[in-house]
Amino acid sequence: MAKDLEGVIRIGAVNCQEDWNLCNHQGIQSYPSLVLYPGVHAVFDACIRSTDSIVNYILDNLDVVLVDLHFGKIRKTP
Repeated sequence: MAKDLEGVIRIGAVNCQEDWNLCNHQGIQSYPSLVLYPGVHAVFDACIRSTDSIVNYILDNLDVVLVDLHFGKIRKTP
């Protein structure tokens, strides 16, 4: 998953057995969980824990503006 999203987001991992206080503070109740920062404090906690479902969750929660740049929409300026 980290390779699929390289250049899109940065991913860090926390071992909740070692740093249970941080996980408790962040509301982590199951594993794997995913917390997105900054801005919306979204926690991924789905029943289906596949790579595709996690990647889709991340992409759905990104705050981005996409511009459709295909040849038919590009105009030459005078």
